[in-house]
Amino acid sequence: MSEKGQGDDFVLGGDLVVFEGDGEARILTKKGFCNPCVNGVRNLEVLNNRIFFVMST
Repeated sequence: MSEKGQGDDFVLGGDLVVFEGDGEARILTKKGFCNPCVNGVRNLEVLNNRIFFVMST
């Protein structure tokens, strides 16, 4: 752990994790959709069989 409290594997941006049934959570991305300022999903919408995420920064 570094002096700032971050591990060597720390990556800026919010993790996107999916929970399906009773199984363990599955990490979809650790890079915050390639935006280092992302800290979470604010809204999620399905339109025309596509998923859209509104991110918070």
